[in-house]
Amino acid sequence: MAILVQLPAELLEQIYHYLGSIDDVHHLARTCKVTYDVIERLPVYTGIMRSIIGNSRDHRFDIPLSKMLDLHCRTVQHCTKWRAPLRATRQTPDEDLHEFETRLVSTITDDCPHGSCTSCLPDTRVHEILARYQGIRILEDEWLARQLTDSDLLSADFSTDELSFRQRYLKVRQWDDDFREEGLAARFSAETQSYTRFNADQRSRFYNAVTSVWLLNEIRWVLTHFEHPAPSFVLQLRLLDSCKDWIGRQTAVPLLDDLDRHAVFKFLYHHLLPTHGRFLADRGPPTVPLAFPLRRDQDRVDGARFTQIFLMAGQTYFHPPDLIDLVVRSRTSRKRPYPKCSIPLSTAKYQHPRNAILFPPTTTDTTRLLRLAITQLNIIARATINQSEANPHTRLVGRPEHGMLLKLVDDSAAFFESRALLQAEGDLGRLSDVKHCWRKEWGETWWTVWWWANSEEKARAKMERWKAARQL
Repeated sequence: MAILVQLPAELLEQIYHYLGSIDDVHHLARTCKVTYDVIERLPVYTGIMRSIIGNSRDHRFDIPLSKMLDLHCRTVQHCTKWRAPLRATRQTPDEDLHEFETRLVSTITDDCPHGSCTSCLPDTRVHEILARYQGIRILEDEWLARQLTDSDLLSADFSTDELSFRQRYLKVRQWDDDFREEGLAARFSAETQSYTRFNADQRSRFYNAVTSVWLLNEIRWVLTHFEHPAPSFVLQLRLLDSCKDWIGRQTAVPLLDDLDRHAVFKFLYHHLLPTHGRFLADRGPPTVPLAFPLRRDQDRVDGARFTQIFLMAGQTYFHPPDLIDLVVRSRTSRKRPYPKCSIPLSTAKYQHPRNAILFPPTTTDTTRLLRLAITQLNIIARATINQSEANPHTRLVGRPEHGMLLKLVDDSAAFFESRALLQAEGDLGRLSDVKHCWRKEWGETWWTVWWWANSEEKARAKMERWKAARQL
């Protein structure tokens, strides 16, 4: 250390530029006053962080994600100003791409050859990425708070039986309440007692998984804002393929990256969303898909259906910052029982995506809401990332049978699962043979993926043992 502090400030600054991560910069700065003085000036600190973000594999999704957030803002401004969705260009020789279609694909696929230039990483974007990096620590803390299994998860397609769906939903909520209020053990196996923090490599994997899932979700979000019904959606699927191909090329360790994304997606949208989504129950959000009318005064089947709708819409319109906000508000909100809350008038009159939907005068409010929600679910299904130009999504959501829940398919979860299985097997034809075994073992071990899958070789070896045990 004595030699390091004797170096001139200019040389110390160059050393900072070649560090591997944001945390490395902060750790070196905390070692002594001499190293801290180097980054004390904001222009120097910003320049160092620009080099780290532009050249580190830890931040390979940050620049396109920031551009996608700019496109998100432009999309909101357009829809607000013109009161209309985005126009979907048809696949004809004489029709050019719409502005938002061009921006969608260029935002993802345009790579900067310089990596860390001020054009792709201006000061404001560097500060935005630093704030994002720090904010995602909240999700990391939530992950490490307690050990989770598949019993802590609920997806929109868990069951079409109202009783089974409701029981799982109440169990997910109750277990979280018991842990928070009654001090239940955070770990339930000796092996996981020491899993209380991430090392540098695990933190990098977690951050990359969150940002890549977020990026895919932003692409899906933009696709939901194209006109519906559209004459054709083939061209938009081609743009989706280009975006997914680019994300696939950024993969560092294919099997680990896909396992990480699958685990993070389940954690965000199958655990945090249903656990803390009840905070919206007494807030009356003004949009049908994100309303959450699972109340005591409502029909049990209708309540479960709207919970399904909330879970499906939530994974489309809620991004990681929204979930962080939801978790924080849920933690500090009023506790049960919630006061009685009627459906807001703005929700009952909600008419997106069509300007006018006529209902017979005898139609109940619940029926109207369900019809509007089914239309929205079909918009969400059309925008799923689990499709391609060669295999477009053609399954429509219809009215549920009497007394049954909606027949939904969580296409995003299926996408991440199939990607992980394909990386593990390498043979598309064998996936159906190993899927059942994989789901059973993965359901018990997905939370610990950061430890048992700390290299691709170890991950493959463990999954081979799963298959061998299944064959005995």
